[in-house]
Amino acid sequence: MIRHCVWWTLKEHAEGNSAEVNARIMKEKLESLRGLSSLKDMEVALSFPPTTTEEVHILLFTTHDDIMGMRTYRTEPEHLEVVDFIKKVVSSRRCIDWEV
Repeated sequence: MIRHCVWWTLKEHAEGNSAEVNARIMKEKLESLRGLSSLKDMEVALSFPPTTTEEVHILLFTTHDDIMGMRTYRTEPEHLEVVDFIKKVVSSRRCIDWEV
């Protein structure tokens, strides 16, 4: 099994919206991917306690059967459509993957 965790900071204003509004839009778009067969589980977070040491507006945590499943997820047309929006509103991205 592969776990994938990515977190973003957003531009203060992009696509006519504030970072807060774009984070909510991003969350909705990411959660719309839940039915993809290559995606076994997903969690999207917008709220972080003060103990968080990284600047972050939104975090995505996904689970895939294996590395091929994650690669399939990355190339799914629905995912690429969400990525197009994300690229327009994001100022930074961090990611880590690991095997379970």
